[in-house]
Amino acid sequence: MNYPINLHKKMNPSVHNKDFDRRKVHNFRHVTQFVRISREMLWNVITNVNNMAASALTVNADTESDDEEGAGTQELDNNIGGSDLELSELDSESDDDIPLADIIPLAGLVDRGGGDAGHAHNDRRWTADLKPIRVKDFEDIAGPTTALDAEKKELDFFHLIFPESLYDKLAQQTNTYAAKRIREKADSSWQATSPTEIKTFLGIVIFMSLLDLPTAKMYWSSDWMFQTSLPTIMTRLRFEKLAQYFHLNDSTTNPPKGSDGHDKLHHVRPVLDTIQGTIASQYTLHQDCAIDEAMIAYKGRLSFKQYMPAKPVKFGIKVWERADSTNGYVNKLQIYTGRAGNEQGKREVGLAARVVTDLTRDIVGSSRHVYVDNFFSSPQLFSDLLKDGLYACGTCRINRKGFPSGISKENVKKKGDFTMLQSGNLVASVWFDNKPVTFLSTNADPTTLHEVRRKNKDGSERVQLAPSVVKMYGDNMNAVDRADQLRMQYTCARKCYKWWKYVFFFLLDTALVNSFILMKESPSHQRKTRTGRVKHLTQLEFRERLCKQLIGDTRSVRKRRRVIQHDVAGLSYSHMPVKVKVNRCRQCGKVKIRKESSFGCRQCGVNLCVLCFEPFHKDLVPVTQEE
Repeated sequence: MNYPINLHKKMNPSVHNKDFDRRKVHNFRHVTQFVRISREMLWNVITNVNNMAASALTVNADTESDDEEGAGTQELDNNIGGSDLELSELDSESDDDIPLADIIPLAGLVDRGGGDAGHAHNDRRWTADLKPIRVKDFEDIAGPTTALDAEKKELDFFHLIFPESLYDKLAQQTNTYAAKRIREKADSSWQATSPTEIKTFLGIVIFMSLLDLPTAKMYWSSDWMFQTSLPTIMTRLRFEKLAQYFHLNDSTTNPPKGSDGHDKLHHVRPVLDTIQGTIASQYTLHQDCAIDEAMIAYKGRLSFKQYMPAKPVKFGIKVWERADSTNGYVNKLQIYTGRAGNEQGKREVGLAARVVTDLTRDIVGSSRHVYVDNFFSSPQLFSDLLKDGLYACGTCRINRKGFPSGISKENVKKKGDFTMLQSGNLVASVWFDNKPVTFLSTNADPTTLHEVRRKNKDGSERVQLAPSVVKMYGDNMNAVDRADQLRMQYTCARKCYKWWKYVFFFLLDTALVNSFILMKESPSHQRKTRTGRVKHLTQLEFRERLCKQLIGDTRSVRKRRRVIQHDVAGLSYSHMPVKVKVNRCRQCGKVKIRKESSFGCRQCGVNLCVLCFEPFHKDLVPVTQEE
C-alpha cells in the first residue's frame, strides 16, 4: 500500500502511543495535529485488516484446492496470521463472520486525494509518460449576432439587450404598486407614470453614474458649485416619487414562502428572464470563456446573502457568470439563492459541478475551452465536460477525489519547478511560482512549455519556462473579473432599502456593458483617426451619449415658472386678446380640460380661449407666466 506523499514522510509509529491533552484540542493547531494523527492511525488499521483479509482468502483458496483433490473436509488447527480467527469461521454464511474488508471497502473510507482510493471509484490511471493531447478546432463564428447599420446609435444597441417592451412593463408595474400603496396611505404628489417617463428616469440614473455625488438631492442643488442640468429635465420631487414607487413585478402573484412554486427572485423575474435571454442571443462567444462568481454589494437582511472575506465586496448576493475571455462580455448568469433542496428534502450536493453544468448546457459540443478556479475544478467534472465536447482548465485542490497522489506541493521546492502526470487528455500538474500551484486541464499539451514573465520581490521581471497550462490559465481566467471591472467603473447602483433594487441596478449595468461591447465590435461603427489608427469607443463616451438619447426631448418640456401679481382693477389695452403662439389654454387647464388656443393675454403672458379671457382676469388668484 502506497501512502500519499504528504503523509509518507511524516509517518511515525510512536504517535500511536501519545497521550493527548484534551484541554488543548480547542486550539486550532492541536486540532489539526489531532486530525492528522487520527487519519494515520486509521490508515494503519485499514492496512492491517486488509492484509489479514487477504491472507485469510489465500489460505481459504488453498484449502478449497486440496478438497478438490480428494483430501475431503479437514479441521485445520493453525490460525491465520497468528490471530484467533480460524479459517472455518470464514466459511460461515453469517455477516458477522465475513471479513470486514469484504463487507466495506475500507480503503475507500479515507479520501487520500486520489491515489489508490481514487482508483476505487473509477478506472483512471495516471502516468508520467507524457504524450501530446488531441484538441478539436473551434469552428463557430464569434461576435455580435445582430448587425446594425452605421446610422444606428447607442440607444439602438442598448435596446438589443434592454428591449423597449421593458419600459411598458416597468411603467405598468410602477403604477399598479403606487395605486396599492396610495390606497393604504394617500399621496397627493403622485401621478401615474408612462413608458416615456420611465425611459427618462433610467437616463437620469445613468447620468448619475457618470457624475457621482454623495446624495441624490445634490443633483438639484441651487448652489452654483453643484448645479446640473437635471432641474430642467425633471423635478426632484418627481424623481423621488418615481424612485419610491418603482417596481418590476407584482409580489401578490408569488406563492408564500415554503410553498410549492415560491420564487425568491420574483421581484426581478421579468427583467432577469428578459436580460438572460438577450445577452445569450445577441453574442456568440469566442473559443475561450470563464466561469466565476460575482458579488452584488448588499448588507441588509436577506436569506441568501453571502459572506466572502477574500472578495473586494465581502457581503452581498452571489451571481455565477460565464464571460468571454476576449472582452468580458457576460453571456450567461445565474443568481445564487442558496443550496437547492431535492425531492427527498436533502440539501444540494455537488454545487460547484452543478453550476458549471448549468452554465455550459447551451454550448455543449462546441469545442470551447472553459476556465474555472479551484472551487469548481475536479477530475470528474473535467471528464464529464470532455464527454460533452468541452475542454476545461483551472487550478485544482489536491484533496479532490480522483486527483493523483503523485502530484503534491512537496514535489516542487524552488521557483520554476514543476511536475506533471497524465491520464488521456486529463493532465494534472504542480508548478512553483511564489508558492506551489496545482492545475488540472484537458486542453493543455503537457509536452510543450511556454515562457512566462514573473515579478521578483524587488520589482524586476524574470522570464522562466512553465507548463503550457500556466500561460493558458493566466490569459483566459480573468473574463469575469474584467466584466466586473467594466461594470463597477460607472455603476448605476444607488443607496436603497430593497435588495431587489440592487439586483436591478446590477442587471442594468450588465446590459450597459454588454451593449457597449456590441457597439465596440460592430463592423459598421469602427472609427479611425486622421492618421488611420483605430479609435476605440470608450465606455464613458457610450454612456454619455446613451443617457442623452434616453432623456431625449424631455428637457424642452420642463420649464421653470415664476409667480407674478397682476393688477386687474381695470382692464387696460394691454390686457386685450392678441395673436400668440399656439399653446394650452390656462383657464381650461384649471378644470383639467386640454384645449389649445392661438390667442392670449400679452400682459399676463398666457394662452386663453376667447371665452376664457373674462373669467381668467376676474380670478384674483395670482397666475404664472412662462419664462
